[in-house]
Amino acid sequence: VLFQEGPFEVKVKKVTAVDDHQSFPSPAIALSSTEEIKTLIDQTIQSGGGLYDKGYQELCIALYRSILNTILSANDSGATSSIVSDRMKNIICSGLQRAETQIGSKANMAWTYRYTLDALLEEMGFT
Repeated sequence: VLFQEGPFEVKVKKVTAVDDHQSFPSPAIALSSTEEIKTLIDQTIQSGGGLYDKGYQELCIALYRSILNTILSANDSGATSSIVSDRMKNIICSGLQRAETQIGSKANMAWTYRYTLDALLEEMGFT
């Protein structure tokens, strides 16, 4: 029902309390070029920025964190050298760690992830 206009009904059939948050692994993808990573990041920023601007900071955070973890764990598709360099992995890990220290502020977390995505674009020479 997110972004759905007009009247609608939602019936909640079950609510379950959990002791701890659940986390699922990011999808494993194969990357063949830095241009492919750039496209992935650009699309993520466009979607995440829209969510953030509409007040859905938690969804923005989840989207940004997911793409960072996806890039971090990506497989190279037949490349002779790694598409995701060690420097890029360090940038991602630093951004993820910094954001985790900002749990009290959703805005700060979202912006830290965004700055991390921007740093990746810069590292690849796209800014």
